[in-house]
Amino acid sequence: MHPRTWFPLILVTITMALLVVVLFLFGPAFVSNEASDVLPRVMVKEYQEQADNIVTGFTGTLEEAQTVQNDLLGLVVPADYREIHLEMVIATNLIIQGYSEADQDKIDQGLARFQIAVSQLE
Repeated sequence: MHPRTWFPLILVTITMALLVVVLFLFGPAFVSNEASDVLPRVMVKEYQEQADNIVTGFTGTLEEAQTVQNDLLGLVVPADYREIHLEMVIATNLIIQGYSEADQDKIDQGLARFQIAVSQLE
């Protein structure tokens, strides 16, 4: 017969103590909604300003389409603007493809999609 060991009880006790310490230190950050209420509003405003700066004056040249697409891909996008943002990136990609394939219809389609997406941005 094996002697009784205290190892499982010690292991459970240490684990529970560690859990209590982690919840005590980091629990308020998970429970508090103060920061999560302010962050989306700030993020949306910042995104709107940045996106507006990027798309302002866009005329649809190849160089502008490439620059706008790269700049758009560098933004952090709030959840409410993901579809619009994706549409703007897809539209610039159509414009770039249109220039590389010498397809004016694709360029026109990309420009139209871009203008619709930009109008939804505001």
